[in-house]
Amino acid sequence: MADQFMYRFIVDAGTEVRVRQATLDDVPNMIDLFEHLGPESRAQRFNDRLESADPVLLRQEATRLAQLDPAESVAWLAFADLPGQSNTPIAGGRYMRKGPEEVEVAVVVRDDMQRKGIGSRLVYFVLDQARAAGFQKATSRFSGANEAVWQILHYSPYHVTWQSTGKEVEAVFHLQAR
Repeated sequence: MADQFMYRFIVDAGTEVRVRQATLDDVPNMIDLFEHLGPESRAQRFNDRLESADPVLLRQEATRLAQLDPAESVAWLAFADLPGQSNTPIAGGRYMRKGPEEVEVAVVVRDDMQRKGIGSRLVYFVLDQARAAGFQKATSRFSGANEAVWQILHYSPYHVTWQSTGKEVEAVFHLQAR
């Protein structure tokens, strides 16, 4: 069987992260990823402060992401071998078409795997995929207090502009300007 992973990179002390496109068979993997998000991370992802992971909401969101139309939107999952758990879903990324030449990008990393560079590598991977698909720009909304995202913007290989809208910031990655 051919290698299903299309992107690999190494983080902290040699942990290999493997990324592949999500399929309908990945609904349980997405649920597992979502269950490893704390209330703050879930609030950012689902726009609601959930004290516990609502299984119905998680299944609905995972199924929706697994059934994206590849002509409009694509989702990827990142896996790593963790102590006692091989091939564990640790992050996800996606883009969704907003217009003829524009996509919205989002990435989520499970709480215990943050601050290792996984999110930034996944953001750049998703942006590269959107560019390869012919999109001209990608947008993303984030909390203005999120220092990790500011670092991603600072080191982005693409030209980035942003606008503050209160506590949130909308960033625009100009995919044809590297």
